Amino acid sequence: LLFLGILLALVIPKPGVYIYGVAENYPLENYAENLIGARILAIDNTAIGSLSDYQNFIAETSPGDNATLVTDRGEYRVELAEGDNHGVFGILPASALPRYHFLNPLAMLAMAIGIILTGGFFTPTLYTALIPWWGVSLLQWLFALNLGVGLFNLLPAKPLDGGYMLEAAIEKKSGRKTPLRVCWETNGFVSRKFLERMAKLSLETGGTVKVDLKAWTPSLYQALTGVQGSKVWGNVELLAKLGRRRASPPLLVVSTLLVPGYVDAWEVENIAKRLAELDPGIPYSLLAFYPHYMMRDLPTTPRRLAEECYERARTYLENVRIGNVHLLS
Repeated sequence: LLFLGILLALVIPKPGVYIYGVAENYPLENYAENLIGARILAIDNTAIGSLSDYQNFIAETSPGDNATLVTDRGEYRVELAEGDNHGVFGILPASALPRYHFLNPLAMLAMAIGIILTGGFFTPTLYTALIPWWGVSLLQWLFALNLGVGLFNLLPAKPLDGGYMLEAAIEKKSGRKTPLRVCWETNGFVSRKFLERMAKLSLETGGTVKVDLKAWTPSLYQALTGVQGSKVWGNVELLAKLGRRRASPPLLVVSTLLVPGYVDAWEVENIAKRLAELDPGIPYSLLAFYPHYMMRDLPTTPRRLAEECYERARTYLENVRIGNVHLLS
């Protein structure tokens, strides 16, 4: 709508009726080059100020009648050709639509289709532009493309908005509501009181709490994070205990970032072994590392390291996966 608003502010409809096209094998065919874009002023002695004036005059004529078409580019007297129960010049008359017309949704759609099919809707023949016409053409295409994307987004299929709208309508009609799951992702270094509140919300809504365990060795944990890993492990144990209240989906999900040169298969094996003591069904994700921020000097995780860590973890845990596979080198 923004582009449409700009368009309507920058193009001014011309008054009157204009010749938009001239048909072949009709009386005015030989004057087509001069007539296209000309304004029709009158036919014989009848003034033409609107399309209805033109149509009313033509409706009263017969094939073979002589008529003079008066335009701002000259007068043309010809014998009218045969039309549907009346005579015809063989021209396509057109007049500019008022700007308020385009505020109608159906008119917007018709305009967008016209732009896509013909390359433009507002033309120099019918409108005066306050900017160069290439700018008008650009705005027309931006409007049509944005409207097209908007309509596509209304298709009743997720993840498009139309899919969610349809789902909401069905829920309202049936009285059934899709649950809102509250999920968390944390480094685990949070107060026990707050963690209990997090877990309570996730348990009630079917959500999860994902904890990112950085390492097994305390000194390495301290080096990577600046905090003691013992508190994080204490929170993991609490979540594992609370998670026994609900079998599926699991409350606790754990991940470890495989930082080359720091986190190796031995670290992962010990993490997996401890998690298995709490619950062998805890989902465990091994995430490939990408150099960023303060670790830009490191390479990405080697595929060999990820596969070795995976095999070690699988020895103890039932649900292990490698994440960010596309980053493996």
